[in-house]
Amino acid sequence: SSSVQIIGNVVVQRVGTRETRVPIREIRKISAYKVDSFTYDTVKVLIETASETVELCEDDEGFSETLDLLAIRLEGFNRLWREQVIPNAFEPNLTLLYPCEATSE
Repeated sequence: SSSVQIIGNVVVQRVGTRETRVPIREIRKISAYKVDSFTYDTVKVLIETASETVELCEDDEGFSETLDLLAIRLEGFNRLWREQVIPNAFEPNLTLLYPCEATSE
């Protein structure tokens, strides 16, 4: 089983007995994409720092809550990412969540 949560200012991912900690201030880039799982698509999110990349999966316990908190904590986070990643079944739809290019509404 796997889970992800924010504890203080750190994203904490647990996969089995392994724990990965990523300080929010060290996050350089966050992107999301879909993986074709035959009958459905699975959304994955990559959190990148200068030294490592951590992959989160929508099946992780706490996934949505963690991303909602990151959207609040990180200025310039792409809050419309779900609408950009989810459409078009079986296509990856790689989408940048942070830092987000400024778009004029």
